[in-house]
Amino acid sequence: MGLSGIVRPRGVIDASVGILTTPLGGEPTHERLAALSLFGDIRSGLIEAHIPDRWADEVGAALWEAVTRKRYHAFEMRPILPHEAQGWFMDLLAFADTYMHWHYRDWTPDEVWAMANVKGCSYYDAIYLVLAQKLGAVFWTADRRLYEFLRRQSQLTQPTVCWLGDYPRMKIKT
Repeated sequence: MGLSGIVRPRGVIDASVGILTTPLGGEPTHERLAALSLFGDIRSGLIEAHIPDRWADEVGAALWEAVTRKRYHAFEMRPILPHEAQGWFMDLLAFADTYMHWHYRDWTPDEVWAMANVKGCSYYDAIYLVLAQKLGAVFWTADRRLYEFLRRQSQLTQPTVCWLGDYPRMKIKT
């Protein structure tokens, strides 16, 4: 509940969403805009964000891979430089720190293992799903393969899994 008595929607935010807020070239414009909109809504207090601590490892790995694969900058015709990617990483960590949840405190390996077994997804993806289930939150992902896999398996509920490209500006009742 917010300061004015408003119950804000809860969202668990996948690392794939965070990556879309950086200027990595080759990312779909619609999903990039949806990620920026979701982060804007989080920053303005319209959405209550929750992020597992493993998010930092996934974001760092994705940005380092972008550097080593010489991915292009979205707005300049050149490869991303290591210090740029590190700066984006530090910015994302500062953003996530406010909303961070911790393994062993907020979930256990047994819970994650059980979720991975039920959903048929990776252990890392199951961390987000466990957190969303425990918090009664929506899990927002920009990982198309994960989303489509869960959709094909009829596993988009318990917890609710949403594709970032479908992100609407949520209307909050006052």
